[in-house]
Amino acid sequence: MSIFLTAVLVVTTILYLQTTNRILEESRKSREAAEKQARAAQENLTLLKQEYESRLGEGPQIVRHAIKAGLESISAWIGQTLLGIHRPERVAAPADLVPDELTAAMEHARRISSECADQISSAIGQMRIAKTHIQTLRQSVHGPRGIPTQGGTPPPVAMLERAREHLQNALKAVPGGPTKER
Repeated sequence: MSIFLTAVLVVTTILYLQTTNRILEESRKSREAAEKQARAAQENLTLLKQEYESRLGEGPQIVRHAIKAGLESISAWIGQTLLGIHRPERVAAPADLVPDELTAAMEHARRISSECADQISSAIGQMRIAKTHIQTLRQSVHGPRGIPTQGGTPPPVAMLERAREHLQNALKAVPGGPTKER
């Protein structure tokens, strides 16, 4: 009987050893897969960091381009608003008054200087107020009589002129100055 129990114990130990080896092998494979995944993630982070650092150098160029887009938009909308002051139905919907790239450039502007970011932010605010005034103008049935002026200048034009000043000041704060372009 003791030989039988010893044999059962030996068989059980062998089965336990085989199961443990299988678990150990699976654990090793899992560890290797996790290490491979970690290496891939590290490589990804390295590439993202390199791309981020290269984009930091593009910041001034991106901000200059965005400011110029904002200035072009302001010029176009001042002209359109002045032309439509007597015929409000001629004024287009101001959906695109604030260029998307101007808003998107704020993060780059913050890296350049707080003054640059503040000027762009103020310009965007003025442009949004002008947009509201232009929408009011478009809904006006009576033309300029229904629209108050500030010293003879319609409010949307005054807001856009202030926005232009802010953008010109922001452009001065961008490295490379207002005239350099790559």
